Amino acid sequence: MGDMVKINALGEDALFPAYMAAPAGPPEAAIIVIPEIFGVNPGIRQKCDRLASDGYLAVAPDLFWRFAPGVQLNPDIEAELQEAFGYFGQYDADDGVKDIESPIHPLRGGLAGQPPVQQVGCDDDALAARPPRLCGRASGYSPR
Repeated sequence: MGDMVKINALGEDALFPAYMAAPAGPPEAAIIVIPEIFGVNPGIRQKCDRLASDGYLAVAPDLFWRFAPGVQLNPDIEAELQEAFGYFGQYDADDGVKDIESPIHPLRGGLAGQPPVQQVGCDDDALAARPPRLCGRASGYSPR
């Protein structure tokens, strides 16, 4: 359902990969899916695809792109679990926050052919049609 796209790194002259899944129709809202230490693996892509089937535009940025671009690990394989812990030791939380924020800016202007998404409370009078909203946050594991 989704595809890998390139996102401009916030405050850097670089592009990094993200998985984006779009709904069949106009999205209700956009959701940034934050991967675990296993990268944008099949489980994360499936979560994005499920969110898209529920009407959301879902984007999962590759948070390890600076030192392990495209890594996809299986948490049920011990060697890959240990590899993930090693990558997490290299992870810089400040860079991670910027990478999570990076898709928000283009989503507001339209990302990869998707309609613009705006934050709740923004003035949308200049827009021809009310776009979906980008707001809020959630954490934890989803049963879906």
